[in-house]
Amino acid sequence: MYAIEFEATVRDGKIEIPAEYTSRFSSGVKVILMAKEREKSAKVKVKNESGFGALSGHANPALWKQESGAWERAAAEKHETR
Repeated sequence: MYAIEFEATVRDGKIEIPAEYTSRFSSGVKVILMAKEREKSAKVKVKNESGFGALSGHANPALWKQESGAWERAAAEKHETR
């Protein structure tokens, strides 16, 4: 099996296969439809391409002070001997 990718417009519920590809099909085909994104749709842009700041938009500045030493406190609490 091989794949061919092309863009088409749906007209009256039908998709026209470009003529350059029709000779490659002898009988049936498997069709997977993917809707093309609309140009007006909002796309999320990541300013920093590294993973370091990718989630910075979800940060809660009120909790930043508690972050310092959080891992150490959690590890000490988890492995505390009783």
